Amino acid sequence: VRNLLLEREKIDPQKITLLYNAIEVPDNLTHRSEDECSIVYIGRLSEEKNVPCLIRAFDELESSDFSLLIVGTGPEEIYLKELVRKLNLTDRVKFNGAQFDLSAIYKANNILVLPSNYEGLGIVILEAFSYGLSVIGSDVEGIRELLDSNRGLLFERGNSTDLAAKI
Repeated sequence: VRNLLLEREKIDPQKITLLYNAIEVPDNLTHRSEDECSIVYIGRLSEEKNVPCLIRAFDELESSDFSLLIVGTGPEEIYLKELVRKLNLTDRVKFNGAQFDLSAIYKANNILVLPSNYEGLGIVILEAFSYGLSVIGSDVEGIRELLDSNRGLLFERGNSTDLAAKI
């Protein structure tokens, strides 16, 4: 966020104080089944989050052993549901609306994907880490900061084929 403010908004660096976010770590974790691969996206369903890229990547997967859960609401929800129908993925892609308690969702999935076009700092990535999920994100500044040093996988922003390969 600091870099976005400096570059895009031309804010004086002397006026910015950097504070890192913190999250609560769950007490007991349950391990997911290794036989299934369940992918989750958690966030707004809006243009900057680039969820269509995730849906297209999901369509490109060679295996049908994957499932995708999309958690959130927003202005692109109707379009995204139509895209899922158009690609004949309704049996493997589910929408779960907005949720306030995400612990059960994190516990039930293997991989979090954050396909954003830009991101200040993806809190969902920190939460996913706390639940032991693998994370794949687009190679943009806020996500890159969290996933570098082999903490996750990065894919070329907007490239559904690269994302499918990472999954």
